[in-house]
Formats: sequence, structure tokens, C-alpha cells
Amino acid sequence: FLTAYLDAAETVSAELPDCGLRWNTLAGLGYAESHHGTYGVEDGKIIGPRLDGTGGFMEIPDTDDGRLDGDTEYDRALGPLQFLPDSWRLYGDGDPQDIADAAVAAGRLLCAGDRDLSTAEDWADAVFAYNHSDRYLADVRDAAANYALGLTTHGRNHADQRPRDP
Repeated sequence: FLTAYLDAAETVSAELPDCGLRWNTLAGLGYAESHHGTYGVEDGKIIGPRLDGTGGFMEIPDTDDGRLDGDTEYDRALGPLQFLPDSWRLYGDGDPQDIADAAVAAGRLLCAGDRDLSTAEDWADAVFAYNHSDRYLADVRDAAANYALGLTTHGRNHADQRPRDP
């Protein structure tokens, strides 16, 4: 997954050089959305819950005739970066289940609207465009900061996975 995030940041930076996208923001999203593809997997694909307005989820009627998510009544988020079919149509190329394709699409979504992710306000606006929740923003921020510092999302150094002494 790291290679996909690094490559996607490079690709999007070439497409949108004023955006200021960094790989660790994509890694923060990947952690928040699916723990880098480790949850939400059914039959080898990552498919989110049915967005039918129940269970605290939004109601989003089908936008793709079920072509991407297999549901002809309601949309479902897909892939390791949990794209809605309509968002995938706008920002994605290839397969939303493929981390490399999904990371590039996520970068394009984050950079939409001429955002400059090197500013705190535009960075927050970009993450809110993905999911407008203060908790989500904090989760992505914390994960992205930990990755930038070479730490896991649990605050430990990647090179030393043992818990630190208090």
C-alpha cells in the first residue's frame, strides 16, 4: 500500500502541481477507510454497507445501475478507499478495488476545486469532501501525522514494533 500512496501522490502532483498532496494524507485516508484494505472484504472485494438510510448511514439511491457495487437499489462504497460509484465516475480510472487506481482517484478528489493541501484550511476542506465528520478529520489527521513521522497509527516506530516504556 505504501508504494501505491507514494506513486499516487507523484501522479496527482504532476497533474495538479499546485495542490500540495503528500503520500501520508492518502495513507491516513486508507487507514481511516479500510485499514489499508483489511476490513470490509467480501468475496475478495471491499464493499461498504448498503447506503439505504438505516443504521446511521446516509441514503444514496443507486447511481450506477449496480455496475460497480452490485446493488441496483442503493449505492455502496467500494475499494480500499471506499469510493461511491458516482465519485468514482468523476475521479477514478481503472478499478476502484485496486489500491493504485483508488489512491490516484482519492488524490484527485482531495485536490478538486484548486485546493492547496499545504494550508490547514484547504487540507481540512479536502478531508471533509471525503467524509464531513470532525471525528473522521481527526482520525485521518492523526494517522497521516503518524505516518509522516515514521510511526504506526498506534504511535510506535515502524522499525520497533515493541511498545515504548512509559
